[in-house]
Amino acid sequence: MVLQVRNRFEFKDFEGINDYLASLLQRMSGRINGFIGRAVRNPSDRDDVRQEACKKIFEDAEKFLECTSEDHMINLIMRIVRFACINHHRNNGRGIKVVHSIKLLETILVPEQDIDQEAAVEAVCKAMQLLHPYDRVVLRLRYFERLKRSEMAQVLDVSESRVKNLLRRALGRLRTLLATFW
Repeated sequence: MVLQVRNRFEFKDFEGINDYLASLLQRMSGRINGFIGRAVRNPSDRDDVRQEACKKIFEDAEKFLECTSEDHMINLIMRIVRFACINHHRNNGRGIKVVHSIKLLETILVPEQDIDQEAAVEAVCKAMQLLHPYDRVVLRLRYFERLKRSEMAQVLDVSESRVKNLLRRALGRLRTLLATFW
């Protein structure tokens, strides 16, 4: 099925790529499960993310026809897994009704403000909905999923210093939005 000619994979038919992807996913299962395990805390959500990633991989099988090596395929698979994790956090971020971490409120609120906690939770929920999806993901990973910066860097595929900047920017934008509610 798979021939290596001039450092390029060539598949005789579309079914050939699906078979090859299935065997590659089976060999990469430990790596994929480890990544999803670090990115998603809830075990039932991990299964959902894994299924979404596999579904997306096979839906986008045509993209793999352009790959020049197995490493290229692996990178593409891991990118799809990463996006599945991020989409999971984005989708769950839309339905937030309760702030799971008081630390987020303490980080955002100015100590001199005398605000009812229920009103603050309501305001944070509304403000989170208005944030850019990427900012929402960053805040959700840090304050709701309670990931460390190093874990966030792996999920988002950026450096730890970039995570620090993203957090600072997202918190600043959230503070600005919250100022409109009070």
